[in-house]
Amino acid sequence: MKNRKKRGVFLILVIVMAALVYGIESFDYSRQDSYSEIIQDMEEVVESYNELNYNTDRFTDIIQEAKTYQNNTEIFFEIVDLFRNSTLLFDQVVFSYNDLMLEIKFLENRGNNISVDIKQKLDLSAQDIEKGRYEAADIKLKNVSDYVAGFSLDIFYNAQSSLSYYEKEFSKLTMSSPVFDEIQQELESAEKSEDVMKVDVIEEELDNIDSALKLLFKTKEYIYFFTETSIDKNRINDIYDEMIFNFNRRRYEEIDALFKDSEDLYEQASYLDDEIKKLEEEINELPEDIRADFKEYTDVFYEDYKSGSLDDAEDDLDTLKNNLLEYKSENLLNLGDKEISLALVIKNNLLEIFIVIIVIFVLYLIFSKQLRYMYHRKRRKQLKEQKQNLVVLIKKLQTEYYDKKEISKKIFDQKNSIYQKKLVKVTKELALLHNETKIK
Repeated sequence: MKNRKKRGVFLILVIVMAALVYGIESFDYSRQDSYSEIIQDMEEVVESYNELNYNTDRFTDIIQEAKTYQNNTEIFFEIVDLFRNSTLLFDQVVFSYNDLMLEIKFLENRGNNISVDIKQKLDLSAQDIEKGRYEAADIKLKNVSDYVAGFSLDIFYNAQSSLSYYEKEFSKLTMSSPVFDEIQQELESAEKSEDVMKVDVIEEELDNIDSALKLLFKTKEYIYFFTETSIDKNRINDIYDEMIFNFNRRRYEEIDALFKDSEDLYEQASYLDDEIKKLEEEINELPEDIRADFKEYTDVFYEDYKSGSLDDAEDDLDTLKNNLLEYKSENLLNLGDKEISLALVIKNNLLEIFIVIIVIFVLYLIFSKQLRYMYHRKRRKQLKEQKQNLVVLIKKLQTEYYDKKEISKKIFDQKNSIYQKKLVKVTKELALLHNETKIK
């Protein structure tokens, strides 16, 4: 960073000094008093060099000689031309030296091995500049520049190859993206100006593109899973479209967050798919008339599952699990190789069963009303909390869409539809519980 600041300061001074030198060259030499003004301008140029702590002995000697020959017009202006050419050469070698220092440091940071001979030439050129031997420094710096150019060509070539590869990969997802044309122009501009360090920034973006493409292809796999399982793809397609939208605007960090949403959807859908298959295997082992009863539960599950209402489908799955477990407990069935005869159990434990039934019946008469009241009270509390949460989610969704413009209309419509459906369902159940409580 310090080198870049120094380089910037130096560039400004080069412009100022070039203007001064130009001023020296464009004076009206027919005026006698212009000689002293020319010398004053030359001294200002040297003073600007002194501010950067450069050795100015060579320029000071030239100025002293110019003062000596003020009365000899021909020799005086030969000395002025010598001063102008010397400052131009000085500016050139100092700029070249600083630029090459930065490029070599950049190359070494990338893992390139710079030859000892080149480093020695760069050091010797610095010594030549310090001693005023600008011609010798210029020759050495040109050798170093040719050497560095070889690395630069490789860097530009590798960046171009990566860009072409990623563009080809992206075309497998969709037609095209303006991103690649934009980066191509930036790369060509950097190559034209021989700004090899700008390629470092481009390569960093190419790394981001590589990561983004992997996430896009993974999301495509998730969409394929939704297709294979006949799940409504609106939600995951909206997420994928948002990912492409952000890619085209080079907002790669947004793609990471969107991918997490698609991954959550896939994991939930995959989990439900695995669980329902396990439950269906258990149901298929039940008697035929019992299987028909459980088919109603599976039909409700698949209706929500296929429509993309995965949260509702997960609730349906829990209900199915509980009912299946309850059925197994009540019928004392072992769905493995062993089967317990219910009739034999009743015959051998008739008295105990009768006593248990009487006790349960008495307890039911005593506590049924209280238990129903406690259940209704607890359930109403749960439903009220769900209703409050849904209202908060709907308001938050409206703020994100109408006020902050953070989500697309497709995502807003999809989420709003889901929330409203749940809200209606919860409200109806609350009303039913309220009516039951009033009747009783």
